[in-house]
Amino acid sequence: MRMKEQPAMKTLLALLLWCIICPDGNAEDNTCFSEVRVKRNTVWKVLEMSTLKLSCPVKYCDKQPVITWCKLVDVENCTPLAENPNVKIWQHVPVNTEGNLTISYMVIQKITKYDSGLYRCGAFDSTAGHSITVNVTGK
Repeated sequence: MRMKEQPAMKTLLALLLWCIICPDGNAEDNTCFSEVRVKRNTVWKVLEMSTLKLSCPVKYCDKQPVITWCKLVDVENCTPLAENPNVKIWQHVPVNTEGNLTISYMVIQKITKYDSGLYRCGAFDSTAGHSITVNVTGK
C-alpha cells in the first residue's frame, strides 16, 4: 500500500509547485518594460547663455516609446517640459547599435541659472531613470 501513495504524493507536490511558480497557469512571463539608460550621477556644468544637449537612451521591447522630459521640482513632482524657442526635443534611432534602442535629446539654448536643477527622461512604460544634474554658472 505504501508504494501506491508515493506517486500520488509526487503528483500532488508537482501540481502544488506548478501553482506557486505559475499562478495564472502560464509558465512564461512576457511582461517587458522600457529601460531608461541614463548613467547614475550624471552631472553637467555649463556656462550661462551657452547651449546644453542632454541625451536619454532607452532600450524598448516591441514598439518604440515616446520619451518625455521633466524637471524635478521636489522629490515627488516633476514638471513636464515642452519645446519652446530655447528648448528643442527629439528622438533618434541610432544606426549600428543593439536592437530596440532609441535616444531622446533635449537641447537648451541660451541657458540661464534658472535652468539649473535635476532633469529626468522616461517612457510611459518604463521605470524612472536616474536624474541628470545641471549646474549653470555665471560667465
